[in-house]
Amino acid sequence: MVTNGISHVNQLTAYDIPSIIIGGSIKKNTNSCIGPIAESNLETLFFNKCFLGANGFSVASGITNHDINERAIKLLALKNSGQPYFLLDHTKFGIVTLVHIAGLNEYPVLTDELPDSLKGYDNIIVCD
Repeated sequence: MVTNGISHVNQLTAYDIPSIIIGGSIKKNTNSCIGPIAESNLETLFFNKCFLGANGFSVASGITNHDINERAIKLLALKNSGQPYFLLDHTKFGIVTLVHIAGLNEYPVLTDELPDSLKGYDNIIVCD
C-alpha cells in the first residue's frame, strides 16, 4: 500500500499491511505529505488501483480540492493508476473548492448517497 497520509500509514501498519509513505513536506491540517519531494517519489510508483479523496464535487465544476499542492499529488496518482476511484461522501456534493482535479464523468466516484441531480451518471456508485 502506498499513501501520502501519515494517519493512513499508522492505521495500515496497525493491521500489518505493508506500507510505503511517499515523504515530502507535511501539511499540518491534513497530516499528509505534499510538495516536490512527494511528487518526485510518486512519479516512480505505479498502482493497479488507487483511492482518492477530494474536498468537493458538483455537476458544474467536477471534482475539486482546496490545495494546489494536493492537486499535484492526486493528478500523479491518477496518471499512474490502472483503476482510479474517488471516495466522496454525500456531504461533499455541491461543494466547489479552489482547484479542479477531474470532471465528474472521468473516474468512478464511490459515495454513500446519490443526490437526484446525479442519477444519470453511470460512474457514480453508491456503497453501503
